[in-house]
Amino acid sequence: MKGYILSSPILFSADAAPNGPGCVQQPRVPFAIAATGDRGMRLAVEHADVWVTNGPRSHTGPPLSAPHGVAAVRAQMQRLDDHCATAGRDPASLHRLVVTGARLDAGLESVAAWRTTRAAYEEVGVTDLVVHWPRPTEPYRGDPTILEHLID
Repeated sequence: MKGYILSSPILFSADAAPNGPGCVQQPRVPFAIAATGDRGMRLAVEHADVWVTNGPRSHTGPPLSAPHGVAAVRAQMQRLDDHCATAGRDPASLHRLVVTGARLDAGLESVAAWRTTRAAYEEVGVTDLVVHWPRPTEPYRGDPTILEHLID
């Protein structure tokens, strides 16, 4: 499983921005679609190389612990697999990226907690796990000194 660390989100938008000649890199840059609903999941199955989730849309409050987060993501992935079956796509051909933080706890309170969290997501088929740079408060609470121990 790959792991990523985000230092801060960068948000931007553009209207009528030219995008020519398009991607010329071969193989092309992987295309990711974040989706928790059925319509978005169908789009991910049809077009994406990577499906992205940050947990259940309906969750409010502190981030879900690893066991609860894994259960929620497993249920989402079952729906994604159902959409793959309907579309005739091999579910194994779609990478599964989970972004921790606002809805899902990353387990950054200790190296052991991180390894347990990572293993739990990997066990259910998550291929990529993203954690935000730890901060002293939620939703990105964690110990920044742990990051130097996470590179395996």
